[in-house]
Amino acid sequence: VVNFGATIESLNITINGLNSNVQQYGYVKTVLTSTNVMDENSFLEPNKVVPQTSSLEKVGKDINVILSPYSVTSLDLLYDYNMVTP
Repeated sequence: VVNFGATIESLNITINGLNSNVQQYGYVKTVLTSTNVMDENSFLEPNKVVPQTSSLEKVGKDINVILSPYSVTSLDLLYDYNMVTP
């Protein structure tokens, strides 16, 4: 999800048919952001823009995600691969 704006945005997501194993193991949110939309990494500042990873609480089919200004956000659904049937 991309927030190209200068303000924080709240996004509600509903996932229908969510496997119960996902609800048990949760979500991981990865955000790539900076205070200036024109920031970029360079040889002098190789870590000016780096991904930040965190866990999301209140896991379920309805998710509320806060999007930072000037950000790209990825949501990863985690589940037990041993429970997957071919």
